[in-house]
Amino acid sequence: MKSKITVLLALVCWSIPLMAEEKVFSIEAIERGLVGTIVYSLVGILMAVLAFKIIDLVLPGKMTHQITEDRNVAVALVASSLILGVCIIIAAAIIG
Repeated sequence: MKSKITVLLALVCWSIPLMAEEKVFSIEAIERGLVGTIVYSLVGILMAVLAFKIIDLVLPGKMTHQITEDRNVAVALVASSLILGVCIIIAAAIIG
């Protein structure tokens, strides 16, 4: 097992200078990727919060009150699963 990790690390260490020589890593590409990541992250977070607020308005009662004031764990689990489901849908839509 240890020899496999050593071989893998050696291959990675050998490939980094080769990629740098071929201009695979350019500052412009890194900047575009960083800006895109930040923008898509903010859009995804905003959409997830908006979806939670819409779900909270549609369902009877207030989930936020149940979670924060009454400490209802069951409602917190349902809300978290709804948020996770919405986030998976948003991620799939962003990735394409």
